[in-house]
Amino acid sequence: MKLFRREGRSAEIPLPPADLMFEIGASRVEEYTDIGNEFMGYFVELASLTPDSDVLDVGCGVGRMALPLTRFLSRRGSYRGFDTWGRSIDWCKENIQSRFRNFRFDLVDIYSKRYNPGGSVKASEFVFPYADDSFDFAALTSVFTHMLPSDLQRYLGELARVLRPGGRCLITYFLLNQESLAAHDRGETILRFPVEKQGYRLANEEIPEEAIAYDETFVTAAHISASLPIQEPIYFGDYQVRVHHTPGHCPGGVCLQIGKKGEPGRHLFVGDTLFAGSIGRSDLPGGDHAALMRSITEVIFPLGDQAIVHPGHGPDTSVERERTTNPFVLR
Repeated sequence: MKLFRREGRSAEIPLPPADLMFEIGASRVEEYTDIGNEFMGYFVELASLTPDSDVLDVGCGVGRMALPLTRFLSRRGSYRGFDTWGRSIDWCKENIQSRFRNFRFDLVDIYSKRYNPGGSVKASEFVFPYADDSFDFAALTSVFTHMLPSDLQRYLGELARVLRPGGRCLITYFLLNQESLAAHDRGETILRFPVEKQGYRLANEEIPEEAIAYDETFVTAAHISASLPIQEPIYFGDYQVRVHHTPGHCPGGVCLQIGKKGEPGRHLFVGDTLFAGSIGRSDLPGGDHAALMRSITEVIFPLGDQAIVHPGHGPDTSVERERTTNPFVLR
């Protein structure tokens, strides 16, 4: 039997049997433990999780996030996890909840064509079994990657209800944007989403919940609608996105700066603000020429001469080329 060593106030916790780990995509013990430990770091680094926090784990599975949290949360903190998978909840109760009084796992009977076809409650109507303002932090890892839009929106609303003011979420998505769609269409992505819908794509139309990818604009709007605005930057796996406000062509113009975590983003998606040898129009309603020029010279250019500029139309260019040769900038 494999054991998970818990330093401090308890001894060792057995790891789940291989078939349970395989069901969540972990073919080796290391995949199970390493991913849990990796996300534990994200919880602290990105969401400012503290040992005294009250934590909600939505779709807790077989305890991959719960196990590292047993090492981190103090007795003043707490953990609640829920899932539709009975075997995983039984294992978590027997091996984690029995050892930690502040950890609890709940089985919920939510319908899913892929994961719980006998479920009695629609996800789009499900009420989280917790009181308002109960949690400081919520984790959803590989949850919205398997949920349809109406279900996702319901869950976001429930998260807003059960989180305390100032509470944080860490949520994973398959996101579709200009860069990821281009990679997908070139066949460079591990997963394929051939079925196009309004605002999202499916891997399998027969079993929609198998894997779902969402347009980034849809996700952003859904979070705003639920009063759970996304805190920049957005992290794309090994990449992160920083959003820079670049008004001028239109009041809400933005530049997306994309690069690997810990490195300056070298790809700038600038929309209609800047083009190869030209600039965006500012004579349309909401346009402002002075603001447009400030966005170019004070926001985009300082991001570095080596940055590649991807305009909304026309060929790609670079910051250095536009800074030194663009006739509309050199005037």
